[in-house]
Amino acid sequence: MKSAFLSFLFIVTFYEFACAQRVALGFRIGAAYNMYRGSDWIAFRDFEGEGVTSTKIGPAAGIFVNSMLSEFFWIKTDFMYINRGFIHTVDHIRLQQNEHYIDAYPLSPTFHFRGFQFFAGPSISAFFFNSYQKYDSDAEKVKTDRRRDPHRRLLEFGLMTGIEYETDFGLNFGLRYVHPFTSMYNRINDISIHWYNQSLILSAGFSIGRDK
Repeated sequence: MKSAFLSFLFIVTFYEFACAQRVALGFRIGAAYNMYRGSDWIAFRDFEGEGVTSTKIGPAAGIFVNSMLSEFFWIKTDFMYINRGFIHTVDHIRLQQNEHYIDAYPLSPTFHFRGFQFFAGPSISAFFFNSYQKYDSDAEKVKTDRRRDPHRRLLEFGLMTGIEYETDFGLNFGLRYVHPFTSMYNRINDISIHWYNQSLILSAGFSIGRDK
């Protein structure tokens, strides 16, 4: 089912490139604020033990294609690296877990008017690996580790929606919200895990090839 869905998105994306009157390529960098949701995340965060657990802000960067089908209607295609994760602090020792993802927003219908772009479309988040960083009370890094949790789901599907403003010379600023429909985790011992990646992404970028 997933392979059929991905094949459909690829075919439709290729078709809209072919139909576009103009195509602009670009890149963007920014920051992602991770907002986990779900009962299992809440249970983990509020576990009655020592320490405090909170989500974190991580770097984000990527490339995009704007296919301009008409003056007011575009299709956006985005690929972004996003560093998600959380921070756990206990007795002045800080453990930071980084979750390394590549997000694809392959087909986002976009209404364009006077530089403003309003868009929404499917999101696909591909998980690659976790990395862990441990800091002592003096904020000195004392340990770094990298691994992949065998229970993690490799592809998470959801919805992305956002707004962007682009100047006449191609500089753009945007805000995106990613709402997942699938959990980060596969079933464990036949038990569903309700832990979802939810993100706000603030970015700045530049379009190459856009008409002035």
